[in-house]
Amino acid sequence: MIPQIEQARRHSRIQLFVLLVLVAFIATLWGVLQVSEAGYSAFCGGFVVIMAQQAFSRSAFAHGGASKLSQVQGGFKRGMVLKWCTVLILSTVLLSAGTLPALPYLTTFCITVVLNSVAPLWFSKN
Repeated sequence: MIPQIEQARRHSRIQLFVLLVLVAFIATLWGVLQVSEAGYSAFCGGFVVIMAQQAFSRSAFAHGGASKLSQVQGGFKRGMVLKWCTVLILSTVLLSAGTLPALPYLTTFCITVVLNSVAPLWFSKN
């Protein structure tokens, strides 16, 4: 296995773990400050982002030792499509049920998306 790919996989796992801890913390805050339903809604909002990131990571790093650039590029493209489809489908299913409060869901979703976008900067050496 190529060391850079293995390092990227390790960083991805660390990133997902940090996001999961953050989502659990935010959900607990919502649950304590509001009602338990708000905490559950907040957890679902962050969990959607975590599941989408996991889908992307698995697809993007599937061809880690690939000798052809097209396989690696295809993995990243499929990963992005899979990530957005996961977000759309899970959000639609969870919010269409009508039982989750939207504010905790969207707040945690947005915080998790922002931190997920900034997380690669934490791991960069520059």
